[in-house]
Amino acid sequence: MISGRTMVNDRIKKYLFRIIEKANAGDKLPSVREMQKRFNCSHATIDKALNELDRDGHIERLAGRGIFVATREKRILAEKKAEIQNGNVIYAYPDYISYEFSIITQQAEAASVRAGFNLVNMKMKIDTTYEYLLERTRSTRDLAGVIILSNGSPFESKVLDELARLGKPVVIINPKEENEASETLHYVYPDHFRSGYLLAEHMLDLGHKAIAYIHNEPTTLMSRLRYKGIKAALQDKGRKLGSLLRSKETTRQWEDSTKVAYEWTKNHLSDENRPSAIIYDSMNGCVAGIRAINDLGLKIPEDVAIACEGQGFYDEYLCPRITAALYDYRALATRAVNIIRDNPARARSEVIPVNLQVNEST
Repeated sequence: MISGRTMVNDRIKKYLFRIIEKANAGDKLPSVREMQKRFNCSHATIDKALNELDRDGHIERLAGRGIFVATREKRILAEKKAEIQNGNVIYAYPDYISYEFSIITQQAEAASVRAGFNLVNMKMKIDTTYEYLLERTRSTRDLAGVIILSNGSPFESKVLDELARLGKPVVIINPKEENEASETLHYVYPDHFRSGYLLAEHMLDLGHKAIAYIHNEPTTLMSRLRYKGIKAALQDKGRKLGSLLRSKETTRQWEDSTKVAYEWTKNHLSDENRPSAIIYDSMNGCVAGIRAINDLGLKIPEDVAIACEGQGFYDEYLCPRITAALYDYRALATRAVNIIRDNPARARSEVIPVNLQVNEST
């Protein structure tokens, strides 16, 4: 027997469907109060119908503004979500403001939809433990796998052992540490060694003899690989490692990576034997470097050339635009999701190629 509440729920949805069919995306719909009067029902009944329409991608509810016909993009996404049939993928990532993390997360969500997965986002805060992640894996129904976007910190061996025993594919977006011996965990990461090599090679080819490497991000395997690449380029070009000026200061995890870059740049460019080229770990370092160089009254690249690995928020509007070693975020996220989909019997370690994009800063 169909309840009276269910019948009212259906009437509300049919009423709104008739309006939506004739409306355009973004058109405003009747308010909750108006519908309460029209159908003589409670706020909860209206809210239930609206939640169902919102979930299915037909409407958008904006706090303080009202109810609107959903955009075409939201409808398409809702239709694709309806096609999800391959289970849930837990996606754990640092709750930290980062262009790289944001873009990889967006691409992972899109790749999951294409592969028929539901991506379960899990933000890792500064005090979040991996034990909590393991609890989530045990409590998630229809678990297809786990993707961990690492901030570069090494994993404890007991955590790796627990992840390996899940019986589901686990992909870590980070280089594999030498002591990580598991044969059931998968790794996907950019070629940080090649990144460092290309950046140093470019500076050397431009004729720079005094090159500095400012280590403005936390010390991780990623930064160590980048530094190895820089040293390899120096060696291949017949330069001594001692000719490279390297910052001793660094940043700890979750700290502001611009502070070290600004202070080191300003202090060392004030010296008579200042470097003519600087390689930063990240775009954050370059942004801070631009400010320090401007504060000293110097010009880029006439007085000092700068470059880095990766992109940043609004970097296309920087003046000058930064020369950077870049990789394809979509390719990285898609590889990670595809490993979950394929569930290979043996561990994979896939390296995403890096290319140099030369801009005005060099």
